[in-house]
Amino acid sequence: MSAGPFITPVEEALRPSTSTEILAYLARLAAGSPRACCQHLGHSVRGQALVALHCGEAARGLPRVLLVGSHHGGSEPAGGEALLLLARDLLYGDLQGLLERFEFMLVPNANPDGRDAGSARNAREVNLNRDYGLLSQPETQAVNALLLAWRPHIVLDAHESAALKRHTLGAEGYLTDFDCQIDIANHPASTAAQQALAVELLEQTLQEVRANGLRAQRYIKEIRSIRKPMTHGGVAIGRFRNKAALYGALSFLLETPMLPKDEVYPSYQNIAARTAQQQVCLRSFLRVLARSPAVLDGVPATATPLCAGMALSLSGHYQVDPHEPVRWLDLQRYPSREPIQLPFANHGWLRPGPAVVVPTAYYITEHTAVFARALSAHGLRYEWVTQAATVPVRSWRCAPTGQRAAAEDRLLALAAGHLQVSTTQPLVRLACLLLEWESPSALRRYPEFQRLAVPGECQVVHRARALAPPAAGTGAAQRAAAPP
Repeated sequence: MSAGPFITPVEEALRPSTSTEILAYLARLAAGSPRACCQHLGHSVRGQALVALHCGEAARGLPRVLLVGSHHGGSEPAGGEALLLLARDLLYGDLQGLLERFEFMLVPNANPDGRDAGSARNAREVNLNRDYGLLSQPETQAVNALLLAWRPHIVLDAHESAALKRHTLGAEGYLTDFDCQIDIANHPASTAAQQALAVELLEQTLQEVRANGLRAQRYIKEIRSIRKPMTHGGVAIGRFRNKAALYGALSFLLETPMLPKDEVYPSYQNIAARTAQQQVCLRSFLRVLARSPAVLDGVPATATPLCAGMALSLSGHYQVDPHEPVRWLDLQRYPSREPIQLPFANHGWLRPGPAVVVPTAYYITEHTAVFARALSAHGLRYEWVTQAATVPVRSWRCAPTGQRAAAEDRLLALAAGHLQVSTTQPLVRLACLLLEWESPSALRRYPEFQRLAVPGECQVVHRARALAPPAAGTGAAQRAAAPP
């Protein structure tokens, strides 16, 4: 089928689509197919609708694939543009056969306000791809709610990256030289099974992309200087792909390059070529999924059970890869564009940080309504204490700025209205990352929660030291719709 009524602004006017045009385009695609529908997710800061296009048949129980574009708005629009074309091909073109194998959800425009403003941030100047730990913005709340409700097996987040970073690598006379970068979720709390299958699919996708004429490599974090080591992507759960992995998905990052915007191209800032590169990568990724027995069989459970008494790494850091301590990377001299390879210390091995032993529960004794809202947004289960009880805990006394907090083991008097967060729940990894004192992802580290702490007093989140929480009828926390 020809593009016909489904032609996009990139194809017709050689410019990025506006948010209004994307909504209209998705509506047209859905209206013409019995296998598609638009799903309202929420609104942006300025009230623009966030919409997903569902393609396929939910009743068949096929593997669920979530594809997201334009988290960084108008600064990186090509991923969203490519998803529009991919949706057309799934419903009307040569990819229709994939609907017999997968169920798809496409979110081409995760940052409508940023897209229309030509900005990487939303209307509150927040980088949405760093907000999935706090969930402070309506856009991230909406997409995170989709993760919780739909529980995709596979997630891919499509981005772009400026090849020329004028104030860092560009100032040294270089720009990066690649066509495609792909990475997996990197947080060490992801299970070994997740990591192994994700790496397998990553390597196969890189090979497929190369077979389709693009130079592809595993994602390399922004190179700020030729004297600095190279690493892969960040491990914070504020990044969408890492957060999706904590919900059990096999999660990936796709990134294609943007050449300097001030040069002359056949389309606006070369958007047609940028979109075409994204198309090649997305289609290659789907072809790999369609060939993977592990994926087609329904994606085996990758969330290894975790319970009290087991160890969990809260973070990690990159170190020298002992198998490849030096990595030669393709760059170009700027402004001559002469290709060159330079050696970099290869800090590509992610070493898990110190592990903690998972407790039976966490208790929250102050600002419980604030914490309850945050826990609910993340899909975590909690209970309101209805009867008084005394429980052994480890607490941390909030120290003045620059001083180390002191841990102390003590007896905590639980009272009605306090919160208990049990670790016997599916999202136990996420609960530990958000509530454990030493976690870099802990809620307490965000300014919104730091303001609640009082120097010299015990922190409001306490770690249980008992082998089991209080028994029912003797001070057990009970689930309630609202605090008593």
